[in-house]
Formats: sequence, structure tokens, C-alpha cells
Amino acid sequence: MELKTAFDNRHRGAMIKHDHFFDIYDSHLGHLQGKPDMKILEIGVYNGGSLYMWNNYFPGSRVVGIDIDPYTKRWEEPDKNIRVEIGDQCDKDFLQKIVDEEGPFDLIIDDAGHENHQIITSFEFLFPHLVEGGTYVVEDTFASYWPGYSCDREIGTNGEVLNPVLKPFDKENTSMEFLKALTDKCNCWAYRHKEAEDLRVEGELDQYEKGLYSIHFYDSIVIANKISRNGGECYGKDQWYEHKDAAKEYTTDPYTGKNGYGTKI
Repeated sequence: MELKTAFDNRHRGAMIKHDHFFDIYDSHLGHLQGKPDMKILEIGVYNGGSLYMWNNYFPGSRVVGIDIDPYTKRWEEPDKNIRVEIGDQCDKDFLQKIVDEEGPFDLIIDDAGHENHQIITSFEFLFPHLVEGGTYVVEDTFASYWPGYSCDREIGTNGEVLNPVLKPFDKENTSMEFLKALTDKCNCWAYRHKEAEDLRVEGELDQYEKGLYSIHFYDSIVIANKISRNGGECYGKDQWYEHKDAAKEYTTDPYTGKNGYGTKI
């Protein structure tokens, strides 16, 4: 089933979503359909439609939505394995409660307030609570470029006091800058190798170096995949694969100078 079909077949709720997201989701998640007991955490419930979309797309899944608006509690349907909890995605105590009760998750989707510190706080806290092979999605990353989404909370990512009037937009510390910086983590074995010389980094691996297998950037959506790395090693092995037919490749006709493929060597 395509994701758009799953949404069209929902029995209630509404949703706002960029229409190109559907194909992107299908390309990254379609192979998981049929996986038993999928656990999904969606940050940001709004009008509930996406809860039922995911419930249709992954039959038999457990879908947990969190939102700061008590209005969204109405979308909870225990008989369909859909739960809605009210809380702040920047409240680590609240997130810990959700993780303790429902985690770990196969899929986490952040489609909530889109503010930089919200996205970063949730990502840093929840990434370790993905299952092996799990996927983390950040939607609507366009907001990273709009100062109006900079901050409307009193407490920031690291517990610092924020003033939404006096705190200016910091283009160096947006959620997109945070996510772009994670691309280096995929190559941690390279910058920890002696060949890196002045670029070499040492010390304990962080959570992304240990398990960020890939990160994919699209217009307004970012998708990260988690697979544990063997220490600080490359995921794959660099090895020599022999020529398909070495004799034919390197045997030369003494008159034409061509090999067995008709190419001069």
C-alpha cells in the first residue's frame, strides 16, 4: 500500500503535509510494511489524520502521538492501538516517560513546532531510543531558515533561559545546521584514522558515531537511519574484487595489439 492510499483510507482526522513527502516516505519505509509489532512515535498530532495514516500503512502497529495541545487527546483510540499523550517535546522528563512506557521505536517522526531547539532537543534525546534499523524523520525543515521559528519558549535545548524578544535568530545554530553536521558522523572511521593527520579526532564515540548509518536530505524533510557500527570501523570492508576474465583482459594479440575484448592495451 502506498502512503497516500493509507491516508485516503483513514476513517477520521485531517492533516497538512507537503505532497512530495508521500513518495519519499514510500521509498524509505515501504520495505517495512508487514513487519510485525511496529512502534511509531509521532511528535505533533494536530488534527490526527497522520496517526490513522500510519496505523493503516503499518497494520498491527502501535502509534503513539505526543502534543502540547490538550485538544489532540480526542484522536486517541485504544482499540486501534493509537495513543495520544499531552506534553512538551523539549521536556526530557516527559520524553523519558514516553520512552519507558512505549519505547524503543521503529519510527520517530518530528512534525511538531519546527523550532530549532525543539527539533534538536528531541533528536538528541530520542535517537538512542530507536531500535536497530530504526528511522528518525524531521519534517518541515524549511522553518530552519525562517527567524520566526527561532524560539517561542522560555527554556532552550541545553536548559538555558531563552527570551523570545531579546534572543536573536542565530543562523549558525539552526536545526538544519545541526542535521548537516551529522553527515560527518557517517565518516567517523575516516576522521579517526591516522591518515586524517591534522583532522584526526580521538576519544569516545558519540551516539551518532556509534549508530548513524545514513542521513538523507530532501526539500523540507530529513531522514536518518540507525544501524550500530562495529566500534569506530567503517560499515563496509574495502576489498579487491578480481577481474571477471583476467586472461581475456590482459592477453594481447601480437599483430593487432588488442586484448580479448578488442581493445588496444
